[in-house]
Amino acid sequence: ASAIGYIDNLLFPDQTGDNEAKMNLEVFRRVFGLLQKDPEEWFSGGISDADKALAADYDRLRAEAMAAKSAGDKAAMGAAFKASDALRDELKAKGLIIESAEDGTSKLRKA
Repeated sequence: ASAIGYIDNLLFPDQTGDNEAKMNLEVFRRVFGLLQKDPEEWFSGGISDADKALAADYDRLRAEAMAAKSAGDKAAMGAAFKASDALRDELKAKGLIIESAEDGTSKLRKA
């Protein structure tokens, strides 16, 4: 039997009340971590809304730093970079990495 056929049997057992299929599905769920998270958490990669908000603040501060640099305001630029670095370090302590792109956007991912 193929792996797909096995999974199909786990997910769609015949209607005879097959307890073995139900037990196999429970083992499959535990081993592969399926069906344990709500869809929002699953599709977000386990990154909380609060951490996404920190990443958005990071992007905003980096944009402010670049604007201050363009305006020649070194003090404002330094303050904005320092604040964004603190947010980056806070996310890193939570096991998250923020990757900045050339266009000023960033991507948050688990380390």
